[in-house]
Parts: sequence; C-alpha cells; structure tokens
Amino acid sequence: MRWAITLPHLLEIGIVALGLGLLTQWNGRRLVEQMAIRIAYESTLSVQEHFQSFSATPYLLLETQAEALRLGLLDLEDTDRIRPYFWQQVQLNPAVQRLYFGDETGSFLLVQNNPEPQFHLRDPRGRSIYALNQAGEPLELLSRDAFDPRLRPWFGPALQAQQPTWSPIYVFYSQPVLGITATIPFATPSGSQGVLGVDLTLAQLSEFLQTLRIGVSGESFIMDRNGDLVASSSEIEPPFLRTPGGQERLRADQSADPLIKAAARYLSQQWGSLATIQDAQQGSLEVDSQRIYLQWASLQDPYGLDWLLVVLLPEADFIEPIWAIHRQTALITLLVLGVGITGATMLYRQLHQSFSRLVDMTHQAQQGNLSLQRPAAPFPELDQLADAIFEMTLRLGTVVASQPSVIPALGVPEGSQQDESENTPLEQQDLSINHETVNQESLFLHSQSLGVNLVDPQSLGLNSEQEQYRAGQFIHACTFDEVSNTWITLLNCPIVVEGEVLGILRVSRPSLSVFADAEIHLLQRVATLCGLAIYQARLYQVSQTQITELERLNQLKADFVSTVSQELRSPLSNVHMALGMLARTERPEKREQYLSLAIQECERQIHFINDLLDIQRLASKRPALNPRKIALCPFVEQVMAGIRAQAQNKEQLLEVVIAPTIAEDPAFDQCPLDGEALARILRELAFNAVKYTAPQGRLRLEISFFQEGLRFVMGNSASIDAAELPRIFDKFYRIPQSDRWNHGGTGLGLALVKELAIRMGGYTKAESQEGWTQVWVWLPLLG
Repeated sequence: MRWAITLPHLLEIGIVALGLGLLTQWNGRRLVEQMAIRIAYESTLSVQEHFQSFSATPYLLLETQAEALRLGLLDLEDTDRIRPYFWQQVQLNPAVQRLYFGDETGSFLLVQNNPEPQFHLRDPRGRSIYALNQAGEPLELLSRDAFDPRLRPWFGPALQAQQPTWSPIYVFYSQPVLGITATIPFATPSGSQGVLGVDLTLAQLSEFLQTLRIGVSGESFIMDRNGDLVASSSEIEPPFLRTPGGQERLRADQSADPLIKAAARYLSQQWGSLATIQDAQQGSLEVDSQRIYLQWASLQDPYGLDWLLVVLLPEADFIEPIWAIHRQTALITLLVLGVGITGATMLYRQLHQSFSRLVDMTHQAQQGNLSLQRPAAPFPELDQLADAIFEMTLRLGTVVASQPSVIPALGVPEGSQQDESENTPLEQQDLSINHETVNQESLFLHSQSLGVNLVDPQSLGLNSEQEQYRAGQFIHACTFDEVSNTWITLLNCPIVVEGEVLGILRVSRPSLSVFADAEIHLLQRVATLCGLAIYQARLYQVSQTQITELERLNQLKADFVSTVSQELRSPLSNVHMALGMLARTERPEKREQYLSLAIQECERQIHFINDLLDIQRLASKRPALNPRKIALCPFVEQVMAGIRAQAQNKEQLLEVVIAPTIAEDPAFDQCPLDGEALARILRELAFNAVKYTAPQGRLRLEISFFQEGLRFVMGNSASIDAAELPRIFDKFYRIPQSDRWNHGGTGLGLALVKELAIRMGGYTKAESQEGWTQVWVWLPLLG
C-alpha cells in the first residue's frame, strides 16, 4: 500500500519534471537557432547594402566622367583644367581615394586625396608625383619613377572587355596594399583607347566588417570563388599575408582564425565548388566541440564582381541565458519533487493509521467483541466507511442478542454464500430475452426478402447529415459494421471554421452503448482544435504567399529607384558640369558649345521623364483608344522620314517594305487605327534599331497583313543572345554586351512599345539569328 500511494505521485512529478526539462531544452535550442538566423540575416543584409554602395559609388563617378568625355566637356590634354576637376570629384566622394586615366600612348594622370593629397602626371620622361595643398594646387615635386599604366593589371582587361569592368585583385604600385580598380574604357579625341579608373582598397571592406556587431563574438568574412580571402572582421589575423613585396592573398581554408578556416572547409565539402553557390543559406558546424551557426550568400554586381559572404555566430553567445533557465528549472523541479515526496509520505502515514484502526475493529467484531469504540478518521470518505462498519457491528450485536439461533448461520459455512459474479434467475431470464430480441431484430433488418419495403431508421437519420454538418451539429447514430459483422455506435463531429465545414471527425465503438456527454464534448473540442489548426495552416500559407509577393515588389521597387536615380543623376551632372565650364571660359564659341550641351541634356532629361510618365500611365490604367481613318502607306513614310536622317548620320541603310496586299488595296487608305499610338510605336522601334546597329549597317521595316491585323517587323543587322530576348521589353533593360554610354537612350522605348501594343489589343515578339534581329508588333484593325 505504501508504494501504491507514493509511487504514482512520484512518477507523476518525475514525468512532469522530465517533460518540462526536455521542453525547456528544446525551446531553448529553437530560440538560439532563431536568434542566430535573425542576427545572421540582418548582418548579411547590412553587408550586402554596403557592398552595393561599395561597388556602385565608383561607377557613378566614372559614368559622369565618361559622359563628359563623350560630350567633349573634358579635354584630356588640358592638364590645368583636368587636375582641379578631378580634385573636386574626389573631394565630393569620400569613398573614392583616387581618380585617374591612362591611354595606349602611355599618358597617365592621377589625383589622390587619401592617404596624402597627390597629383601624378606621366610624360615621355616618366611619371612625376607632386604634393597638393587643400585647394588641389601642386606644391612640390616629390619623386619620379618609370611607372607605365599599360603594364598595370587594370589596363589590359578594361580594353579587352570594352565595357565597364573590375580589375582582378592586385597590389597597388604606389602603396603595397591589396585593392581592386573600377574601370571604364573610352576613346580619346586622337583615336587611341584609354581607361578611366577608381581604386578601392580591400581594407575598406575589412574596416566595415569590423564595425558590424554580430552577436558577442561573431565574425564575418568575404572570399572569392577560388576560396581566397577578400576581407574579414577577424582580430586574430588580417585577410592577407605580409611579405617584403607587399600584401599577398591568403586562402580562407588556411587562415589562422579557426572559425574562418572551418567555415571555408565546410563550404568546400558541402558544395564541392564555391562557384555553384548562389542563394543565401544557413548551416551549422562543430569547432572545438562548440556549435557554430553560419549563413552564406553571394555578393554580385553588374560589373563582374562575384564574391561570397559568410557570417559566423558561436552558439556560446546565446546559450548562457538558456543554461541559466535550465538551472532554474532543475532547482524548481527538485523543490517540487521534495515537496511531493514529503506530502506523499504524510498522506501514507495518515491513511495507514486510519486503515489499521478499521482493520482492528473488524477483527474484534469477528472474534465476538461487539462493544467497540468508533475510531476517528482524518478524511470524510474514511469517516463514512468507519460509520458504516460501526453501524453494521451495532446491528449485528442487536440481532445476535435477540436471536441466538442465528449465530451458527453467521459462521459462513461452505456453500452458504452466493458468488457475486453469478446472476439471479430473474437477471438470467432478462438477459435471455434481450439477447433473443436483438437476434430477431438483426435477422429482420438484414432479411433480403424484406429489404425492398423496409424503412431503415438509420438511413432516415443519416439522410440529413449534410444539413446537420452545415449547422455545426454532431451526428450520433448506431449502424451495422459489415467488416466486423457487429453493431457499432458512431459519433461524427463536423470540423467547422467560420461557418465553413472543413471535414468530419469520426469515432466509433464496438457496442450498442451511446457516447456520454463528456465524450461528445471532448470530441467537439478536438474537432474545434483541428479546425483551428487547419485554419492557421491556411493563414500561414496565405501569409507566406503574401510575403513572397511583397519581397518581389520590394525588389522591383529597389531596382526601379536605383535605375531612375542613376538616369536622373547623369543628365544633371552633365548640366552642372557644362554650366561650370561655361562660367570659367571666356571664349564665345566655347560658351555657345557648353550652353548647347546643357540644353541638350535638359531635353534628354525631359524626354526621359515624359517616357517614364507615359509608361506609368499606360500601366496604371488603360486610356481610351482614339481610332481614326489614316492612309497607312503615306502615314508610315511620314513617320519614318525623321528616322532616315538619324540613320544617314550613322551611314546606315534604312528600307521600308510594304506588302503589295496593303500598298495596292484602296481599303488601307482608310485604315482604322489609333494614329498617335501607332506613330509612337514605329518611332520607338526604328530609334531602337538605329541605336543598336553598327555604322554602315542595314535596317528594314516590313509591313504586312497577318491574322486579320497588321504586322510591323523592324529588323536590323545585329545579334541578341537568346537568353536576353525575353527581357528586351522590360523597363530600363539594356543588353549587357552593349555600350550603354555610346548608345544612350532611357531603356524605356521597347517597354512603351509593348504597353501601347497591349492597349491596342495586340502583342509583341522578338527573334534573333546570327547577324540579324527582328522585333515585330501585331495590331488588330479597330474597324
């Protein structure tokens, strides 16, 4: 009895304590992982944003200089004008330490603001390095050397790429530090090829990584796809080797920092090749018996940088509070266990004493001692039991006193008592009648001869299941289970959420007994919980879909803002530059040239803003069409007349071919079309073709009747990669291989063509083969 009373209490407390400990540990581990993932994600976003600024800032500056060279605002041979202008540019951009250019003839000019203001100029005798004052004026000659820009790692790759690109990581000439150069190739007025460049040191990235707070002792590092370190936040060692010749690259898997070394080896083992890693992912590894959480993501930009960012967070940064909670939980559990043991022991003692008194009283009564004292009991239930035994003893004493002959019958002779498990004859008869009735009803219900005319009460009850389900009511019925060949009781409870029946929760028991109200209430609660779980799962799925869509829209917004700001910045910078040069020069012809350039750039910006507003208006709502009767052939010739002049300036051949079925049919002299929209489509198609066709190239506009509408096909002697074709109708999209500074434009032309074609009920398409590209538009006849 002792263990029967105390053991269940101890087991219950122990199970609760064990479950609480396991639950605390599981929740703690989950909380640590969630915190690590969140901190790693935020750190990754911060580094990616800084990387975008790190890679975009020099190119914003270089684009302005390249545009100024293209417009003739800068004269590379006028050193006295170039030097103060370059000095002003590096002063306005603190992230840019030096700005320079070099060409195929060996000419070189550099202005440096950090670490010391300097001016470098190369002539046939070599490079001269001058110190500059705070106004950018030369102070004294510091040194001369045999520096040749044509031999530097940034010069050759830029000319070979013929587009903006990054140099490989290399050791700078004037400072033995590792860095990288942003370059843009250009053509000098003399016809030679040159390169504009901006130097960035890798130490700038490392300094930023060291400012990030990643947990308590977390680290981050950047490496290239070959596994060489680019930058790191490690305080153990820098991300390079110091040698007499300057800094040298260091492989990440050979770093003295154990976290960086382990993470690099982990990624190499997981992926095989680092070049295959694209999306941001998380993982964990063990370093010196310590769990390390890591997240890796790619760092890429449009100009060729392709690096990997890795963020590392030791579990020890977060686990100490969790262990404190574990210790508190263990202490509370031990305290509860001690209280439980004490309480169970005291309960056992009181019960043991009470039952011992009752047993003594019954033993005395059995031995014939009927003059007993009623024992006191500490619990109401035991008190009632003591009353019953005491009352029974008193009555037995009265009977014995009045009828002594009954005493032998109380000795419980063998066979005198009836077994409690046996039934009385009346109960036996009642069971037989019930059994026979059930058998007869079963035979009657399953009789095949009466099946046609039999009305089954169960069938009548179940006919209204759907109505009861919709009302949220449960169905409690008895049915015959053909599998077990027995009658069973069914309880069907609908799973209803906000008036919608999501399913049915069904339970059964192999008997004819009904379910109790408590059982029905329990099933209804389970059905309610199931409904809530299903509803929450649906809400989670909807929320995830919305989050994905919001992330996509946010990325589109970021791309849109970045592109628009860049397109607006370039004309404004050119206008500012032209007005600045206009204020400095006294020559009338130069003033007229600069004023003309400023007006040209203003018109360019107005054109860009108008295109942007037009495409936004077309995308946000569908304006009403304005169909009118136009003579198609003269209309096309009139529109293309302005384009022919542009094609002739580039020595291009522009042909307009109209199918005989259109040219000879008088019906097309009264063609029902929106003339304003059609003229805009033709101008944008032709302007785009002229822009991307090389000098002395060929252009061809074909117009034909096709599928009950008109097809306009604009072809030009240029090729577009098949992977780029689906994107040429996107806003601000330019072909990556093209020279965007020479071609100009807003990147909205073909996007406007697509929107206008859709508004007129048509569609667009693009095809390209070797040496020939066709962009065509199909429009229905509005009449």
